Parts: sequence; C-alpha cells; structure tokens
Amino acid sequence: MGERPILKRTVRLREEEFGGLVYDRETSDIFEVNHIGYEILKLCTGELTVDEIALRIALKYGEDVEKVKSDVKSFLDSARERGLLMVV
Repeated sequence: MGERPILKRTVRLREEEFGGLVYDRETSDIFEVNHIGYEILKLCTGELTVDEIALRIALKYGEDVEKVKSDVKSFLDSARERGLLMVV
C-alpha cells in the first residue's frame, strides 16, 4: 500500500492523559482517541505509508505486524471518512 496519509491543514491534535483530542477547525468537530490512535495520527505527515505507520506501531508495542496493519488501515479509513485526513 503506497498511500501516505496526511492530516488536513485544519486538523489539530492535543495529547491528553487518556490519549488525545482531534479538533477540526473547519467543522468544529472534536474527537477523542486513545493513545495508539493519537500516535497513529501524529505519524500522518504525508511522509510515511500506511504500512510504515503500522510497522512503527507494531514494533513499539511488540505486536504482530499483519494484525496491526489491519487495525491501522481501519482506523485511518474511519479518520478519512470523518474528513480528518487525505492521502498523497
């Protein structure tokens, strides 16, 4: 998968004790994400592919890369549906 996700310019992240808040200044939507969701979104800079993001998360948490790829892809698909990111 060669897609490189990037947060929209209007999206801001804020780390919180429970994970993070995602705020879209364009729509005023606010979403809560857990720690891993926050880490995934922080990696959405347009530089890493979905597979590279999944690999980083899998290595950090000692999880199976293939399972993490599936989870990361689902999370990013949901974020894209909410209009928080795009792919380059």
